Amino acid sequence: MCKLSIIVPVYNVAQYLEECLNSIINQTYKEWELIIVDDGSNDGSEKICDKYASDKIKVFHQKNAGLSSARNLGLQYSKGKYISFIDSDDVILPDYYTILVYLAEKHKADIVCSVISKYDKIPDNCNISEEILNTDEAMKQLIIQNKFNHGVCMKIFKSELAKQVVFKVGYTSEDVLYSYETFKIAQKVVFTNYSGYIYRIRDNSITTSPFKQKNFDLFKIMLEVKKDIKKSFPQHYSIFTDKFFYCKLYYLKKSIELNNFKEFKSLYNQATKNINFDFIKFAFTKSNSVNLFFQFLFLGFLPRPLIMQLPLKFVSNLKKALSQIIHNEKTYKYKVFPSNNS
Repeated sequence: MCKLSIIVPVYNVAQYLEECLNSIINQTYKEWELIIVDDGSNDGSEKICDKYASDKIKVFHQKNAGLSSARNLGLQYSKGKYISFIDSDDVILPDYYTILVYLAEKHKADIVCSVISKYDKIPDNCNISEEILNTDEAMKQLIIQNKFNHGVCMKIFKSELAKQVVFKVGYTSEDVLYSYETFKIAQKVVFTNYSGYIYRIRDNSITTSPFKQKNFDLFKIMLEVKKDIKKSFPQHYSIFTDKFFYCKLYYLKKSIELNNFKEFKSLYNQATKNINFDFIKFAFTKSNSVNLFFQFLFLGFLPRPLIMQLPLKFVSNLKKALSQIIHNEKTYKYKVFPSNNS
């Protein structure tokens, strides 16, 4: 059995694919197998995948079924002791797997988490540290996201743990649920501040595409996680609800920004469903603005159809208030989560 299985889902990324695959092949760590899953590409990516096929590199083609389906297929055929996921438009530094596998072996870890860097920024890896977390500590950090986030790509997972969970097919933001389910059963997680995973932001990616109904998948997944956290990790439930409220504010802001009346109404109704108490709690405990408190109070109890009758000035001011909360870290994140070690 090889030590590491690297799973790369591919869909229409011909411009970036070779750079990604070459960064894997050029790793200083050599005990790996690469599983490429072409998810119905039609831009030439499928031909690039076949060009790389070898004894160490397995290539599978399937009809377009989405990222989750491609990753699940990769999991099905993986044989390594550890599992890693890489997006096909990203790259990794040459020593990425040397460091992550070393930490996994050294600490007998179920999951090793590292730091991610943007493509146009050179990471500073001068002072690499490591921290061992038990299930409770790791789950708290996964919720807070000051050290690492829900993304699966900057982590390696022990195979026997990774294969107990599958990615939810047909959803975006599938990483959130997969990470939660794996962290839930992981007994030991190692975090390192080493940054060897380099991600690229593309104009037509999910994160940069116009906001639409499908973006509410994260909202649905967060609701699912919320129910389980209340039962499985009640000590972290209040932290999660604060984070979830941040998510709700984001969706409310996005719905207000939309110009299409029907789409606005649909997204607004979803964003404000069962949100009244959260609005009051946030405005009363987290906001220094009395005016903002009354805006939230008013909005929280206002019958949703009447939102369409609000004066444009009020809506405009609300946009600014929500933007300040969401984009100014000092007004929200560090009030709720004041310390990286909290």
